[in-house]
Amino acid sequence: MTVSACGGNGGQTTTTSADVPPLRAQGADQVVVPVLWFMADKTSSEIAPADRGAWYAAYRTMLEHDASLAQRANAGLLVVGSELVSMSRDTDAWTDLVAAARNRFVGRLTYAANWVDEADQIGFWDTLDSVGIDAYMPLTPDDPNPSVQQLQAAWQPYVARMREVGERAGKPVPVTELGYTSRKGTALAPATEGDGPISQQAQANAYAGAFRALGHQSWISGLLIWDWSAEDRVGPGDYSPQGKHARLVMRRWFGGAAPSDATG
Repeated sequence: MTVSACGGNGGQTTTTSADVPPLRAQGADQVVVPVLWFMADKTSSEIAPADRGAWYAAYRTMLEHDASLAQRANAGLLVVGSELVSMSRDTDAWTDLVAAARNRFVGRLTYAANWVDEADQIGFWDTLDSVGIDAYMPLTPDDPNPSVQQLQAAWQPYVARMREVGERAGKPVPVTELGYTSRKGTALAPATEGDGPISQQAQANAYAGAFRALGHQSWISGLLIWDWSAEDRVGPGDYSPQGKHARLVMRRWFGGAAPSDATG
């Protein structure tokens, strides 16, 4: 399993090849992920355009731009969409979008489904190279301060479902986002920043539990960490593991041989 880091652009809407650093020389596989950001209190999973045809035409223009960017940057993977739950049942429209991306990008393509639930509803996995899943599924609902062992156990039903989706599609499964804040209770609702007390250990334990559950699965083809700031803008309770205990967990897993069981 390979690991990369990703970060938000804070609402930036224009991206150029200068924004994608040449990381291949450092052994990293570059991934380009177009993410829709909203100024209002709405997520990409909830969009409901009045004219879906017009929306797809505009989205295709953006995706073709990003596919060309990925090609120029020699990226290894392009994510054609991220957490667009209210739109991703339009199989024919997405099939056309994937074809448009392939016309401009020769690397691998995936879609980043919002949890396993969206992955189950998607009907165009056969047009892609892998089944991407943003794995913010809630863990340990009854314990705000779970142990690594409890977290690893809580992952098991999700791991089984993720494997089933990949097997049905006949594709590997990259975890296109995995992230936890450095706050107590982060495993209860990983998709939200929350307001629990600052706790680097809670974040480190959440990652350790996830890595134990996912790290030895041969069908998991990679994992992207949310969020890693290229500008080192790190808050004490935010998603970044930079300078925190969680970074040491990552170093143990991805700096060499993965821990067999108890050391991560």
